[in-house]
Parts: sequence; structure tokens; C-alpha cells
Amino acid sequence: MRQRSSRKIYLFFHSLMGRWMLITCLILLPVIVFSILAVRTGSRSYMETMKEQLRNRVDAYAQELIYDEQTIHESISADLIETQSSSLYNGDPLDSIMTDIRLKTIFAGIPMRLPGYTATYIYDKSRDMVTFFNLSAPNALTEAGKREAEAAVRSEKLAAFGPAAGTSSSGKGLVFMNYVYPYFSFGYMINLDVLLHQFYDNGLGFEGRAAWVTANGTETSVWPLEKADANQNESIEILLSAEVPRMGGKLIYSVSSREARLHYPAAMYIFYALAFLSILMIPLLYLLARKLIMNPLRTLADGMQEVEAENLDYRIQKKYGTIEMNFLMNSFNSMAGQIQHMTIASYKHEISKLQTETINAHLQVNQHMLTNSLNVVYSLIQMKRYDEASEFTLLLTKYFQYALRKNSAIVTLREELAFVEDYIRLQKIRLRGRFTSVYQVPEEAKELEIPQLLLQGFLENAFKYAIVPDRMTEILIDAQVRDGRLLLTVVDNGAGMTKERLEALREGKMVEDTAGKHVGLWNVRKRLSYYYGEDYDLQISSDEGQGTMIHVSLPPHPADKERLAILAEKSNQEGARGNDESADRGR
Repeated sequence: MRQRSSRKIYLFFHSLMGRWMLITCLILLPVIVFSILAVRTGSRSYMETMKEQLRNRVDAYAQELIYDEQTIHESISADLIETQSSSLYNGDPLDSIMTDIRLKTIFAGIPMRLPGYTATYIYDKSRDMVTFFNLSAPNALTEAGKREAEAAVRSEKLAAFGPAAGTSSSGKGLVFMNYVYPYFSFGYMINLDVLLHQFYDNGLGFEGRAAWVTANGTETSVWPLEKADANQNESIEILLSAEVPRMGGKLIYSVSSREARLHYPAAMYIFYALAFLSILMIPLLYLLARKLIMNPLRTLADGMQEVEAENLDYRIQKKYGTIEMNFLMNSFNSMAGQIQHMTIASYKHEISKLQTETINAHLQVNQHMLTNSLNVVYSLIQMKRYDEASEFTLLLTKYFQYALRKNSAIVTLREELAFVEDYIRLQKIRLRGRFTSVYQVPEEAKELEIPQLLLQGFLENAFKYAIVPDRMTEILIDAQVRDGRLLLTVVDNGAGMTKERLEALREGKMVEDTAGKHVGLWNVRKRLSYYYGEDYDLQISSDEGQGTMIHVSLPPHPADKERLAILAEKSNQEGARGNDESADRGR
């Protein structure tokens, strides 16, 4: 499994698609990395700039609150406390109402520019009466709010000097800037919702969250009100705070990560999109290359494999959307047609040449046989052995009918053996008492196919060169089927041959001596090569005076190239007729 996976990976990276993807990644990955780094660097830089701007605005607003509160405090100290210190510490048992009026008059002249200012109050302890005046708006305090404020003023938590915080039933956070004296208490109230609202609308430009937190960490007011629980649901990107000590708390402003990202410059989103699109481009380019390049090339490769497998009728029918690929497909179809035409022509030429050479070879060999055979017939007639002369003439006729017939280049071993038996009977009449023959051929071998006259060529050499006058020659014909191959052996114990001639025959050379050219085995080799290519084995062994053995190993079926040529030519003619009919219909 691991080797198979490794091979698949190896083949992929060494394929055209693998190289394409490698080049694509080498081009796009730097763009992706650059875009990501640019986005990260830009976002950090922008975030720091954004934080600095917001920090300056928060600090500026806090300083404004501190300044406004300090201004009010100085005015109260100079205009009210110093001028009315006797009444504040000692009271006025005769007429506290006049003291109350004087305090209200002084308070009315003090400018209350503090954001969120709601109302001023005076608490006359001797009469236990709380009065509210200088309201910032007619509805600044509702009746319920006044009652809650009166309770807060009378409570002990406002007994000490300084600010105190509370929350009304309406949800408004209030800060009481309280001044406590033995007979009178007075001060003013600040509505934190209004204070935060004004801060929020002070040109911050973000939909953040403003809050007021007391010294003990209690969050008393939030703006906008719908973001009261935002801290629990949002990831905070920016959190800023500024102390306002005399008001007893601090101003906090927070911006969520989502809100901060919404204010990124457009260029950062372009880089984000570029990085994302670059990642998407890798599979898209893969699919595009597969559709426009790999699929057509794979189709072309399949077509080449079909042609290599000698399927010369194969044509690519599918059309692709590019001029170049359609040109390649049309060129392939044209090439396949030319190869088919050339193959047919080559087959015809080879067949004609082989048939001519075979006939010429047989005629060359059979000139002497024909002359000798006619002499044998004449001698038999002279000796009045008419039955043998008749049989010899009939066998001679069958010999030439089989040897010279057309369109039968491939025969079964059974047919070849029947011819060989007749041929041996003919030779026994001619060479009476000079040789014996034995056959060892199983039935399973007789239906296998071989080239015509293969065994006859071996036997003809035996009768021509192996028979010696002074002793009986034995000839053995053996056939076997082993491991899916046909094994043919022809053995004789005749004259044998010299080492030089044996070596020449083994090398496939044509042997020539004073008697002429000996083309029998040379012709056999040529025919075997024609029908089997390199898938055959011909071995010759011989000792001078001891005999000769010829052994042939063949596949079960030779390639019937004559039949292939005929079929291919027929298919080509039918294709031509189909094209003509299509052209006629088009006209």
C-alpha cells in the first residue's frame, strides 16, 4: 500500500498535471504569503493608530469633565461656601427660609456646563425639606425620580463630602455631587446616560460601547442602552479607560473585534480578497488545466494506445473547445487514417513479396523434384508397376495443389500433417527402403495453427541432405503443447552437417556451395519472423555423420496478416463509402 501510494505521488509530480500544479503553487503561494503578511501588518498598524486616536478622544473628554467639575467646584467654594459659611455651620434658627433662598440665588448664578447636568438640590435639615431647582429640562426629573433622589439625599450614604452614585427606577445612572454641612446639604446631580450619550456622539465614529464604572468596579450606566450586556457576547478588540476622580469613577470605552474590522481601510480588504482568491485559484486552475489540457491529451494518449494495439479503425470523435486541441485531434485522425492506409499497403506488399519468394523457393527446390519425380513415374511405367506409378502421380498432384494454393498461408497442424503423410508416401516410393518415419503428435496439438509448409520445409531438407545410401535413415516428427506453446521437433539420424554450415544456419544466413544456394531454412526463418515477430525460437543441432535435429517453439496462433490486410482494406472501403454517402446527403 505504501509503495503504491509512493508510486502514485511520484507519477503525479512527474506528470504534466503535477508540473502544472507545481508551477501554479510557486506562482500563487508567494502572492498568498505576501497578502497574508500585508494584511496582518496593516491590521496591526491600523489597530494601533485607531487605539491611539480613540485614547486621545477618551482622555480629552475625561479632562473636559474634570475641568468642568473643577470650575463648578471653585465657583461653589468662592460664591457660596465662603459667603454663607456661618449659616451652613451655625444655621439660622430665626428664619432658615431666608438662608434657603440665598443659597438658591447663589446657585442660580453658577454656570453648570458639565455634561449630563440634571438639577441642583438643597436639603434644609432643620425643616427636613429637599428642594430641586435649575432643572436642565422640564422633564429632567420625573416625580418618581424626585422621590428616589430625595431618599438618596436624606440617606446616610450622602453624609460624607464628595460624590455618590445611584440608579433610578427609570434605569438612569446618577452621580450626586454633594456638599454636606451641619444644617444644610446641597449639590447637583449628573445623569450618566446623558454624559455617556454626549461622549458617544462626540465624533468617535465607531459603534462601540461607553460605560461608567464606580471606584468599587460597579458599572452604573451604559450607552447605547442595548449594549448593556455586550461584554458577554462580543470579543473586545479595544478597551480604553480614563479616571475622573472627583466624580468617583472612570469612563470606559470598548470596541468589538467585528466593529474594529469594519473600519479597516479598503486596501486591507483587497489584500484579504486577494489572498482568498489566490487560494481558490489553485483548485480552479487545476480544474481548468484538467479540462483544457489534460483531458484532451489523455484522449489523444488513449487513441495512440489504440493505434499501437493495431486498432487502426479507432478515431477520436470528441471535439474540444480550443483550436489547438481540435487541430491535434484532427491531425491524429488523419495520421491514423494514413497509418491504416500505409499498413494495408505494407501488408499487401509483404504478402505479395512473401508469396512470390515462397513460390520461387519452392519452384527452385521443386525443379529437381519435379524432374526426378517424372523420371520415377517413367521408370515405374517401364517396369510395369502401374499401381505405384498411378499412386505416385496422384500424390505428386496433391503435393503441388497444396504447396501452390493461394489464400491459405495459415493452416492447422492437422492439415499440415495430412499433407506431410502424403509427401512421405511419395518419398517412400521414390526412395524405396532407404528411410523410415515416426509421428508423435497428440490430439490437442493438431488444432493449433502454423504457417503452411513449415514441417514440409524441414522434411524436404532431411530427404535432400540426410538420406545416405549405405544405411537406413530414421525420421521422427514430434509435437507437444507445453506452457501454452506449440513445440515441433524434426529429428533424423542421417548425414548431419559440418560445424561451419551449422553455424551459418544458426545465424540465419543463406548457405551457398558448389550445388547452389540452400534457401530452405533461410526461407523458414523469414516466414516465422513475418508471422510471429520475435515470439518464436528455432534451434538447430547437428553432428556430421550423426544426424540433425530442428526444434521450433511457437505461440498457439500466428498472426494471420493476410486476413488482417483483407479486413482492414474492407473496413477502409466501407469507411470511404460512408464518407461518400454523407457527402451526398450533405449535397
